[in-house]
Amino acid sequence: MGKVAFVFPGQGAQYVGMCKDFADAYEVVDVYFKTAELFLPGITKMLFCGPKEALDQTINTQPAMLIADVLCAELLSCNGIEPDGVAGFSLGEMAALFFSGSLTLENACAITKLRANLMGVCASEQAGAMYAALRLPPSIVDEICQSIPQCWPANYNCPGQIVISCAEVSADELKRAITEHGGRAIKLSVQGAFHSPMMQGAIGDYAAALGLIKFDEPDYPVYSNVTAKPHNIKNITETLVKHMIGPVLWQNTIENMIADGFDTFIECGPGKVLAGLIKKIDPMVNVYNVYDMESLTETLAAFDLPCDDTPFIERLYHGEFDEEFYALPGSSCDGLHVENDGDHRYGGEARV
Repeated sequence: MGKVAFVFPGQGAQYVGMCKDFADAYEVVDVYFKTAELFLPGITKMLFCGPKEALDQTINTQPAMLIADVLCAELLSCNGIEPDGVAGFSLGEMAALFFSGSLTLENACAITKLRANLMGVCASEQAGAMYAALRLPPSIVDEICQSIPQCWPANYNCPGQIVISCAEVSADELKRAITEHGGRAIKLSVQGAFHSPMMQGAIGDYAAALGLIKFDEPDYPVYSNVTAKPHNIKNITETLVKHMIGPVLWQNTIENMIADGFDTFIECGPGKVLAGLIKKIDPMVNVYNVYDMESLTETLAAFDLPCDDTPFIERLYHGEFDEEFYALPGSSCDGLHVENDGDHRYGGEARV
């Protein structure tokens, strides 16, 4: 076996009930969620109970996915599987940066919540949409986007699948163009035209916040969606800002990781989307998923490891509080858009 990579899914993979069976199986997971509640009050209830309409709101989806992604990776780690490198798809890159040791949990939670808020505001101010263009090569997709106003390639996912962001007024013309070129258009269930210039209004506050965050050198390479190569901590703020308004180079990222010796990829987080994309990029690599107890047990068995009944999660909060960062408008971890019922597992009586 060559190198092992953990890959983290982003917005769109969420579902109500994420990680609940982990909490039912392991007492230590309750400690993990209590720690997460310090920075994201209401997060546990949002993952376990939804409702779906609330979970699917960008302001809630992104923090929820961060916490779910990280937990899945932590359970692999404490059961004996460590990665040689990591990558995250879109929002999943924040989970990758935290898990690699580059971000503290409080800063990962705070910057994710700010990112979600800023993107949600942009989406509400400018009606946009995202469409997966299937069965078309990148050259044709690029040609379509250049010919239609306010259309941009947003995610280069795998051969034959590229996501396009557009203004709502351009959506019908975009769908017609995709069909006329022999492709198929599928609208994504998202609230805006993400990874496009329509998020331009968010980058000022986002850049200011990132500039106040301390990023440590990661324990292993964290591959960037922007460059498809490992992040350079010296210019990570600039790269993450570009990430918000530019395309996700997922296919190139996986191809570069394979060229760097990775032949085993474990998707850490809800769903199997990334695993499917990776198999389409290179059918010869090994791909696994961890999103519930059954998939965790199956993945550990593939590595000839038992599933520990009492795992120890190491990377809980132990960072420093960045007071200057939290003074920025909208950057505090003051809870999600959810009302709690008093259960201590769901953060007590916190309301927003």
